[in-house]
Amino acid sequence: MLAKRPDICAHIRKLTVRPNYYLSWPTRDETLRETWVAHMIENISGDLVLLDTFDWDGLEMPQDNLFPPLEDLPAELCVMLIERSPDLEELSISARWQKLHSLTLGSFGYMRDFTLGAADAASFSEFLECHPTLRYIRLQWNFKRWMSPTQVPMHLSPNALPELDTFVGIYQQVSELPNRKTIETLDLTCEPLHEERLGIICPILRTLTSLVSLDLWTHLLYPNQDNTRFFFSILSSCPGLIDLHFMCTMTFTTKPLQQLISQLHLLPALKRFSLTKGHKYGDETMLESALRILRSKPTLQQINIRWAREKAPNHLKQEGTYDITTNDAGEPLYLMVHEQGIPIVGRPFDREYKFSMPQPAVNSATRKAGKLARVLNM
Repeated sequence: MLAKRPDICAHIRKLTVRPNYYLSWPTRDETLRETWVAHMIENISGDLVLLDTFDWDGLEMPQDNLFPPLEDLPAELCVMLIERSPDLEELSISARWQKLHSLTLGSFGYMRDFTLGAADAASFSEFLECHPTLRYIRLQWNFKRWMSPTQVPMHLSPNALPELDTFVGIYQQVSELPNRKTIETLDLTCEPLHEERLGIICPILRTLTSLVSLDLWTHLLYPNQDNTRFFFSILSSCPGLIDLHFMCTMTFTTKPLQQLISQLHLLPALKRFSLTKGHKYGDETMLESALRILRSKPTLQQINIRWAREKAPNHLKQEGTYDITTNDAGEPLYLMVHEQGIPIVGRPFDREYKFSMPQPAVNSATRKAGKLARVLNM
């Protein structure tokens, strides 16, 4: 589309490309060729005259000719590193940016010897200490088939990161942050949360007294059993949430969903609830799930539902956004619906419509009053 519309390209300031991202879905259920994506971006690069930020988040790095040329390093430095340092084992290049407010690093994970493939902890903590203006930190981790260790030290001083309000990473590092009361947004979707770690994670969540937005990936070993205690433990630990994204890519049918939403009363300020769940054929529709959630928490303003299949080449199958409009009394009146996805059979769909809520039944007191009025009028 952008290749055909250079007039649109001329207005783009930030471009983020995520081919084969696990929560996105091409129109076909197959892996997207990232070399083709890179080639298309290269073709339109001449029209991106205002572009100041480019973010590539693919499975592989694109070819070098997709990024602008970097400033040449001194020739003597290259000679020293490449020709005169054959036994070099560690290289650190220090720099400091006085106005740095956003930092993304990764991905990290286990090496072949099961040590963590992350930067030296002391050097990394020193870097963070030198940048007190940081407000956003995203540390990408990928542990694949193995669970993360119970501790990942950061060695930060009590005064480090005084302005940090958004953290994306793992709970082990959250526990190491010295100013956790400033955290407003937390994303723990690097790996699933297992029940045996509730006793560690929930106390950490309770220290985040300013937390209003939480993204969480969970793993239910037995999703068809009663997991109410699991959901209660998490939600009761962060009662100030306004936004909650709950992700369980295992089969998550009506029973565990009902157990989860029965605990939403623990979040009195919640306005937006998002659910990414493992889908099973024969499960209720996305709209039916949205209505079920709304009945449990009628004060919500928006519900988002995603169907995922963890073992499929293309994880995300369907998604829906449901914006709630209320009447003067604050009761849900209708939903503005946008649904798209890949059905079991047929072509991909993309639809928008308005769904009117059923009128609430007249309560028994109103019925009795009406009956009495009719008797008096006879």
